[in-house]
Amino acid sequence: MPIVPEVTALARSLLVAHPLRAGDAIQLASCLHVRDELGEDLPFVAYDERLVEVARSLKLTVLGAGHAGRRVR
Repeated sequence: MPIVPEVTALARSLLVAHPLRAGDAIQLASCLHVRDELGEDLPFVAYDERLVEVARSLKLTVLGAGHAGRRVR
């Protein structure tokens, strides 16, 4: 997926609001952007607990390693 200006702007705001690494912010912003473009829930796959917590706070459905089809707890 190309990194469009909307994604970079959202990633910047996520970095200000949450303790994320830049790459994690881009991943999360990309998912949020695609979700908004599609108008439907989009699963977010993450292995990092900090990233999972932020994604959950943004009401994303979170899937992780070893949890095929299940939400990370």
